[in-house]
Amino acid sequence: MSQRTHFYQFGKFIVDLQNQCLLCEGRIVPLPARVFHLLIALINNRDRLINRDELLNMVWGDALVEDGNLTQAISILRKALQENENGESCIKTIPKRGYRFIAEVIEVPVKDEPVVIERLTHARRVITHTATSHTDEAVEQRNEDNLSSPFYERLLVIEKKESDYKETSSLIIAPYESDLRNLLNAGPQPDNNKLIQNGTSEKQESILLQEARNTENGLSDKHITKRWQNPLFYTLMVFLMIGISSVLLFHFLRIEKPHTRVLPVGNWQTEAGEYFNRITFSPDGRLMVLATTKNNQSDIFIQSVSSDSFIQVTNDEWQDYSPIWSPDGQEVAYISYRTGAPSLWVVPAFGGSPRPLGTLDGENCQLRSWSKDGSKLYFESRHNLFTLDISSGKTKCLTCYSEGNSTANDYSVSLDESHILFTNLNQDHMELYVRTLTDNSTNKITNDAAAESNALWLPDGNTIVYNSVRDKVKQIFLHDLTNDSPRQLTFSHEDSLLLGVSPDGNRLVYQKSNSLYLLENFKFN
Repeated sequence: MSQRTHFYQFGKFIVDLQNQCLLCEGRIVPLPARVFHLLIALINNRDRLINRDELLNMVWGDALVEDGNLTQAISILRKALQENENGESCIKTIPKRGYRFIAEVIEVPVKDEPVVIERLTHARRVITHTATSHTDEAVEQRNEDNLSSPFYERLLVIEKKESDYKETSSLIIAPYESDLRNLLNAGPQPDNNKLIQNGTSEKQESILLQEARNTENGLSDKHITKRWQNPLFYTLMVFLMIGISSVLLFHFLRIEKPHTRVLPVGNWQTEAGEYFNRITFSPDGRLMVLATTKNNQSDIFIQSVSSDSFIQVTNDEWQDYSPIWSPDGQEVAYISYRTGAPSLWVVPAFGGSPRPLGTLDGENCQLRSWSKDGSKLYFESRHNLFTLDISSGKTKCLTCYSEGNSTANDYSVSLDESHILFTNLNQDHMELYVRTLTDNSTNKITNDAAAESNALWLPDGNTIVYNSVRDKVKQIFLHDLTNDSPRQLTFSHEDSLLLGVSPDGNRLVYQKSNSLYLLENFKFN
């Protein structure tokens, strides 16, 4: 008969692949399904380091999960394996890279035969028989055979009756029906009309076997009857069937919709004191332009969305930041501090010398967008939004809030350039507002106790995304302005800082911890 690996053994633990369980010295160690799959993934790849993203894909597939899920699963697994405080006995952590299973694993081949793992704890069956030398030898041999297998624990109480004494012994045996029948039939065979075991007839033996079969499922005939006659049982079954039907219907209706995915962007790993500014996508959505600032020095980079490839656009002693794409995708505009004041520069996206466009008035200037016709740039300065005419170099204030009293910032211009989105202080926290440029009317979008920031328009002009604080953590929210119900997109234990939106509106780029991530297809879920 063919051999195949059913078990992994390491230390005092045994992993049963067929029955999907972990055993410690013969006892089942309870594990959630995801944690068990995580253990199998680590064991199967024990000859190498597995990075966190690969583990997330192995265990959760395309499901939308955060890094915290993996960290929690590793913690549960380490606790189940009874590791020491540093957790290095079985699972080794390689900081900022991943994990490796380092315990010595033995693969145990077992013949292809059905096995059942269970412990008989709900019921007790007493089999009585007249003790004979042949029966005692059979039971003793059966006991020795099953004690040789450490994987299954079976409990059956045999009560032996003699004429002048009574003795009870516990044996570890496999409770298959055939095994039980062989045990009952051990010794001299009776006639059909003769009692075979201290008053137990063939018919009673059949009943006994049926009860043993029910005991394997943790139920006796009496319990089965009572459960089916219980009205509460019927009620629970009805609700269970309704729930299952609802889940199946919900899944069927969503089956054609894309799954939300979280993907890392390149190999960006920021360090202490380093951060990203707002990121913009190229018009075709295949590239992103970004600036990283570290130790008061900032440079411009172009990063591929679908790979780790990137190019460095600026590499000088100046502080270059706040880059945006031109409408044709051929140039990048950015702000550079070169003469003690912010100035506008334009550089070919794929190689060439930068050229100046003019000096900006004010500090903390930020470029926000490039008009569709390519004639002007929108930029933020002194808590107001301005435009710069590229041909003439003239600027125009669009909001004109009082500089001393205004706290407006995080401006975002809609794709049709008819509305601007921004945050402004309301009592003690920031709220979201929309201003119409045609009549300068302003509407308040949010009105809650949470602080909002980093608001951006989606291309449809009706939907926005933004950061909002929940339990002291910045999460990303989606809000259709035609619907008063914002939807939370991230549920991380760390800040998810929103940085940009793709031209088709199907991708968000955000920073969490020291890395960049893409959130895809978020509008469909």
